[in-house]
Amino acid sequence: MTEAVPERPRQVTLAAWTIMGGSFIVLLLTVELISNLHSLQTRESVQTFLDEPPGDGLGISVESALTVMRTFAMVAAGCATAAGILGYHVLRRHKPARIALTVLAVPLLVTGMVTGGFFSSLVAASAFLLWLPPARDWFEGREPPKRVKPVHPALAPPGGSAGEQQSSAIAPQTGEPRPMSGFGAQAGGSPASSTTPFWAPSSTRPQSVVWACSLTWLFSGLGIVLMAIGLVYFVANSDPMLAEIRAQNPEVGEAGLTDDMIVAATLLIGFAAIVWAMAAMVLAFLFYRGVSWSRLVLLISTGGAVGLLAFGALTQWALIVPFVAAALTFSMLLRPESAAWVNRPPVNRPPVDRPPVNR
Repeated sequence: MTEAVPERPRQVTLAAWTIMGGSFIVLLLTVELISNLHSLQTRESVQTFLDEPPGDGLGISVESALTVMRTFAMVAAGCATAAGILGYHVLRRHKPARIALTVLAVPLLVTGMVTGGFFSSLVAASAFLLWLPPARDWFEGREPPKRVKPVHPALAPPGGSAGEQQSSAIAPQTGEPRPMSGFGAQAGGSPASSTTPFWAPSSTRPQSVVWACSLTWLFSGLGIVLMAIGLVYFVANSDPMLAEIRAQNPEVGEAGLTDDMIVAATLLIGFAAIVWAMAAMVLAFLFYRGVSWSRLVLLISTGGAVGLLAFGALTQWALIVPFVAAALTFSMLLRPESAAWVNRPPVNRPPVDRPPVNR
């Protein structure tokens, strides 16, 4: 007999659709911002902001401000993409999706300020509503407590006070004493909760877990190899590549960036990507072994990768394949059987007979 699932509150439905719609608008606004970032109108707006308070106290140039705006827009696009996907799974009562949304709400709220901040704030507020009742009760699988409307003493029916009438409506009309925990078990029997063994055998590993881990290992390992080859090639041919970078991006020279600074930033980003990919592979191994917290951390990491790859695929068509793989991995991690895999009880192992220790 299946357990009855409480009806989804309208608060959850409204919050989830607001998250999906607001995230989509934030993504469109960030794409528009990045495409028009170096236009004359944007430069004039940034220059005006930096010439007037409070922008004049920042002490940065126009090029530096545009770089900060581009970075914030990329992070906002990644968070908005992950939040939109998580908003869909919130409708299906996925607890990890609600937790991941709460984590993403903070960077989305901060970085979304470059697009005006209204829709990113709306998404963050909707994520906060998922932790309030009755949404909290729905995610926990319990019915919200029913409120008893107080009865005025003048309107109470004869035969008892208003408090007695309300108490009689709430208390069970069985005439038997109220059962207490630990008492009332029949002789020779056991409580109902003891009929199910605590150490239940673990089920076979779900296919969604196998696919999620396999895709993570494959594309993370491939990314590490390609990134390492790219860094070695960049260091060996730094002079012509630096010249090409300055030719394609004139704002690099205007920002006052030297060749050493460009090389250091490139190596830092490359090493950070390699460490991220290695951490994802370790998380996939822990998730494959059934460590409970690994699924949530891997979910957040994959969601960030989905957002960054979605933005990169707009200009580099070669990133479409890893973007699809990351999206599939993200979907596999959100499946119910994946959540059940890390929440399963431990395997029932028989006690080991140890020989007595001779003292």
